Amino acid sequence: FQPVGLEISEAGQEAARSGFQVFTEPLETVDLPLGSLDAVVMIDVIEHLADPRVVLQKIKHILNREHGILVLATPDLGSLSRKVFGGRWPHFKPEHLYYYSEKGLRRLLETEGFRILGVKTMIKTVNLRYLGSLSRRYRHLPGVVNRLIGGTPLATFLFPIPSGLFCIASVGR
Repeated sequence: FQPVGLEISEAGQEAARSGFQVFTEPLETVDLPLGSLDAVVMIDVIEHLADPRVVLQKIKHILNREHGILVLATPDLGSLSRKVFGGRWPHFKPEHLYYYSEKGLRRLLETEGFRILGVKTMIKTVNLRYLGSLSRRYRHLPGVVNRLIGGTPLATFLFPIPSGLFCIASVGR
């Protein structure tokens, strides 16, 4: 592969100055030829986009029609973690402009002309101390959790929680 990056930050500008091929402007304005990319990877990006449809149209334009794929990951609005935390779900952030369930993500991609190759649930591995710190909606729970398990091995015991979506789609057959 010959990677090309897009990063709209100082880190992207630094990478470009270091010799990496990195675009530092929004994808909508990048001039890439029709079908010039084999893969576009968007990990924790789509939820930040002001107009996801415009970006997906651009991606469809620049992906190779024979074998190009789109890989994306985003928080899952239908996940167990969102249901458990409700309005205190850690992925509810001001910079997240859109949220997707599996059904909504599939509908968006299919409407924009992508063929879904697969959607999987992403698992976030957390410990009880982390969960306690996120449970502020239960007022005293973080303090209780930390007092009960704070110094014990249970505090760092890891367990999986479904929290995101991982999707692969194509523009070809």
